[in-house]
Amino acid sequence: MNYEALLEELGLDGTPQKQTSKSPQNNTRASDNIYLTKTPETQQRKIKLILNVNLSSNQVEQLMIYQDDDPKLKVSEFCHLHQLDKNAQSVLIKQINSNTNNENYQSQHKLQQQNYYSKQLQSYSTKESEQPGERLYQLAQKKKEQRENQIKQYQTEKQEQEQQQLQSTPKLSKQTKIYLEQAGYRKNGYMREKGTLKDKQIQQVFLDEQGKEYNFVPQINELSKQMSHYIREKQHYENVFDELYEQARNRMYSQPEQDIPECTFKPSVNQNIKIDEDFLTRMEKKQEELKERRELIKMKYENVDLKTRQLLYRPKICRSPYAQTSSEKPIHEKLYLQSKLKSEKLQQMSEQKIMEEKESQNVRFKNELSEDIVFLQRKKILKQLFVEMDTNQDGLIQCSYEEINNLSPNIIQTLWPIFKLLQELKRYLDFNDFFENVYEYCVNLPQIQKDIIFKKSKNNNPTMKDQDYSFTPKTNKKSNSMNTMHYPSCKCEMCSQIANIQRQLNDQ
Repeated sequence: MNYEALLEELGLDGTPQKQTSKSPQNNTRASDNIYLTKTPETQQRKIKLILNVNLSSNQVEQLMIYQDDDPKLKVSEFCHLHQLDKNAQSVLIKQINSNTNNENYQSQHKLQQQNYYSKQLQSYSTKESEQPGERLYQLAQKKKEQRENQIKQYQTEKQEQEQQQLQSTPKLSKQTKIYLEQAGYRKNGYMREKGTLKDKQIQQVFLDEQGKEYNFVPQINELSKQMSHYIREKQHYENVFDELYEQARNRMYSQPEQDIPECTFKPSVNQNIKIDEDFLTRMEKKQEELKERRELIKMKYENVDLKTRQLLYRPKICRSPYAQTSSEKPIHEKLYLQSKLKSEKLQQMSEQKIMEEKESQNVRFKNELSEDIVFLQRKKILKQLFVEMDTNQDGLIQCSYEEINNLSPNIIQTLWPIFKLLQELKRYLDFNDFFENVYEYCVNLPQIQKDIIFKKSKNNNPTMKDQDYSFTPKTNKKSNSMNTMHYPSCKCEMCSQIANIQRQLNDQ
């Protein structure tokens, strides 16, 4: 191959060699363009090898080695210039040695192989691309490749699933399965039947071989022959088949009777039974039998002699005195417990008597006159309540909230249900109507609530004494001293005299 033509193709004749980049930005870099001028040295020296080294996706550098040059020095200078590692240096040296051994190292095919090996050096390059556009372009390419791989995987999985569905056996409905089973169809039935036939043939051969060993034939005795002949003559059956046929025929006739749901119970009755005795005599005999059975059962439980019908002897076994003292309590404890029980009983009796006396005292004897007096008193109290509620003093009330608020809170709380009913009526009431409704309600109340209405409490309302007498007497010093409380440590004249009298009595 002509070297000058090769230099012109690679752009080494003085013109810049432009490289097309795959990046979206078509800006050329200074490092991407290599300017070489023809000098007399380069024209005289022969080129030994040209290597195109891909440092990155958009940066390609050429390594030219002449015949007089040392390849190791050239590679070390190239690696130092482009900041490559020792691993990259060893890869380049191996590539140069492999290409120099071959005679056709300047062919285009070798150049493609060199480009393939130079791609490995991209991982060893420490210097990253300086432009951000190139980096973004590389990332976009990687993502694009990943998406394409994912799409391919999805398509392959989908195709595999479709193939599996096509290969799967069809699902049969219940009816089709039943029809196929009735027709004798089974899954893989032919091969299965073939296998079963082979197994049966093998078993038959095995049984035939065993049957040769056992040649025993039972001989029937004459007596047994006569017995079987006699039974057949009695039953009027010539063969066993006739007997079986009649049995099946009888079953066929009796089957519909058994299938009827109403005919559940079928008693078996003997036709040859003869009843000579009367009904009453038979019942008397049964009762006597029952009595005898009961007496026998009693004797067993009571230990009675069956012949004499007297109780058997049972000896009384006493404990030894040592066993009695060890198990039982001592005498003083027994006596103490007995006295304690007696005292408790007496105390209970006394408490019962006291309770009875109290109950007898609390009994009230009602009288017509006393009942009338109580009725009049309650009527007066209810009239006072009516007057308190009648603010207009017209003799009529409607049990409104304004009228009820004039009463005390305890009375409102007890009489609130009847007041609510009277409010719902929405009509005016005089004293007689008010008294009838309220008195009927109060009669059914418990005694505590009755006392709240008909008995005025001492705390809330003042008594007659407090109302009539408001005089408070004045007391002098002597009367105050008389009313004072005396204690044992008191040293007044009265206390000292009392103490002297007590001492004299103690001395006597």
